[in-house]
Amino acid sequence: MGKVLLLATAPDIPEAHLAVGLHRRGFDLVWMGGGLNTRYGKPLINSPLTTIPLALSSRCDIHALRTIRRAVREHDIRLIHAFSSRAISNAVIATLGTNIPILAYRGTMAHVSRWDPSNWLTYLNPRVKRIICVCEAVRQSLINDGVSPERAVTIYKGHHPSWYQPDVASLLDCGIPTNAPTISCVAREDVAPAVRVLLNAFSQLPSALSAHALIIGPITPASCLPSDLDNATRDRIHFVGSKPNAAALVAASTASFIPSRWRDGLPKKAIEAMIQRVPVIATAAGGLAELIVDGSSGIIVPADDVDALHSALQRVLTDRELAETLREGGMRRIEGAFSIESTIEQTATLYQQLLRA
Repeated sequence: MGKVLLLATAPDIPEAHLAVGLHRRGFDLVWMGGGLNTRYGKPLINSPLTTIPLALSSRCDIHALRTIRRAVREHDIRLIHAFSSRAISNAVIATLGTNIPILAYRGTMAHVSRWDPSNWLTYLNPRVKRIICVCEAVRQSLINDGVSPERAVTIYKGHHPSWYQPDVASLLDCGIPTNAPTISCVAREDVAPAVRVLLNAFSQLPSALSAHALIIGPITPASCLPSDLDNATRDRIHFVGSKPNAAALVAASTASFIPSRWRDGLPKKAIEAMIQRVPVIATAAGGLAELIVDGSSGIIVPADDVDALHSALQRVLTDRELAETLREGGMRRIEGAFSIESTIEQTATLYQQLLRA
């Protein structure tokens, strides 16, 4: 069927294992990109795949264009799978004058404007025959931006529990007493409004619960801490900054809140929490409503709804049966529709269609 060139700025864990899995399915693959010496690149280096180190420094990298052209010629490439906008544009330019189809990846719901020239070198380029969307919400966003429905296909990025085994962490190191009910939240500064909603909902929990809120990441109290909190509530809110063991801290918490933005596809922090059997409460944004079956593998609440979030927090902290359902349901959800095996199977089918065409 011909070889497939997988082109990436740098691999993440699912992409590396996708490549290895497709190779085992019989596809002749060449991986090209950066990050091969990182822990994410190890599955590729340790596999039989042909790997070519390449740093993509821009959307039109002269050295990269020459390297891609040479690889296309020497390896008889018949399909290019590009995992980032930078990879897509370099693939489009490098293969001008050929009929090699390009398969793109899209992971966010950011607007794709027809008036932005860079988009005609990526998702709007006619050489891009298919766009793999990380969730249906991303696919619908592309269609709303003018991409034809037959060009966009939803394939969830698959995972495996063995990839996410964080070290054991103690919440005592964050000033939280042993066995205290704890709501964790990994957040960036740009989701400060959602974290403020969380803290408002948290402040309404009965004091008898003695619950704590753990805010992990570069977000600051000044950007999201409500001004009308009493001192007792403030003492149970802990801003610990960015932590290398953030996943382990989430795994040690009672539940985790995902303050997703509208443009997010499938936030990795939600998937990691579910794999660690931590009940997830998330806003109805992006692909989270596809990832989480409400009441079964997590709880979905409307964005900016303090009352709904307060109710969800109280239920998870006080209803042991519900918490256990969410713990087991979250893991089963990842092992099912969001497994790496499912992603490999669907991607293999798409490869076969494009190579035959």
